[in-house]
Amino acid sequence: DENTVCSPLNTYIAFSVLAEVSDGNTRNQILDMLQVPDIASLRTRVSQLWESNYLDTPTIKSLLANSIWLRDSVKYNSDTLDRLAKEYYASVFSGDTASPEMSEALREWTDENTGGLLGKYTKDMKLDADTVLGIVSTIYFKAAWVDEFSSSNNTKETFHGTKGDTTVDMMHKSETMDVCSTRNFTEIELPLQDGGYMCFYLPQEGVDVNDLAADPQILMTEDSDDVNWSSPIVKLSVPKFNVSGKTDLMEIIKELGITDALDPSTADFSALTESTDKMFLSKAEHAAMVEIDEEGVTGAAYTALDVAEAAAPPDEILELVFDRPFLFMISGQDGSVLFSGIVRNIE
Repeated sequence: DENTVCSPLNTYIAFSVLAEVSDGNTRNQILDMLQVPDIASLRTRVSQLWESNYLDTPTIKSLLANSIWLRDSVKYNSDTLDRLAKEYYASVFSGDTASPEMSEALREWTDENTGGLLGKYTKDMKLDADTVLGIVSTIYFKAAWVDEFSSSNNTKETFHGTKGDTTVDMMHKSETMDVCSTRNFTEIELPLQDGGYMCFYLPQEGVDVNDLAADPQILMTEDSDDVNWSSPIVKLSVPKFNVSGKTDLMEIIKELGITDALDPSTADFSALTESTDKMFLSKAEHAAMVEIDEEGVTGAAYTALDVAEAAAPPDEILELVFDRPFLFMISGQDGSVLFSGIVRNIE
């Protein structure tokens, strides 16, 4: 019954950094999850993603950042650190990972690079005495609609959430839109200034939002015969919302084939350090938030990984009211999925 939100781009970049500090089968499993054949291809892919999605203009902020946190008593591979700094734009911090001061610096860096929007999650972030490497990747996103909603049109309406009905601020507009209808959902896209867009997926009556989320292929319309595109005048009603969440990624990545990195007896982080101490991926967590209002979209996310020691005006008019659980997706200029989520309830 909880809302769901994540940043696929953010997690992809974080695990790309992890691939750089690993080797052998540990690296191969990470590359397989990231769907690239080798580390050279990954570097090219990350460079493309960064170039396409890092934007800082008056109408859009799409700010990516990486950081690595090192224990000052460990000798690291300088070539690997240089590559992370130059090709992944990673800020490098070194100190006593057991000290409260270094964990505080970690929290402050994460807050600064997520606009302070994830404070209820970052307050619990910390490095441990056995941490050899901390990786934190972030994204801060703020973009204006091409056509803003007018607050004077807002009304109080009922949202029929999975936990019951609540009263929400519903935004309204009427304009010609491209609409995709299938037997499972109706989709619209609202464009953002300087490129990108936000997609809204409203399940058809009788279709559970969880069924759509369980099979992403259902949302892929390019090759489907069950698609009807039209361009009606849409009387759109969409609620203002702010959704956030934190996810432990350890079981998820295990299901996606990353196993060696989790086991001290098989993990290979020799690209990071020549230390003979056994190391493993001890933590992988992701937090994200997305908010929409009359002006546009705001989003932020971080992924934190710890490597530790073992330790034309048509005639028809379509009324589309998002007053029950729905899915959304925010895409960048190149089509990369910056954020996605499910709104099940609005408080």
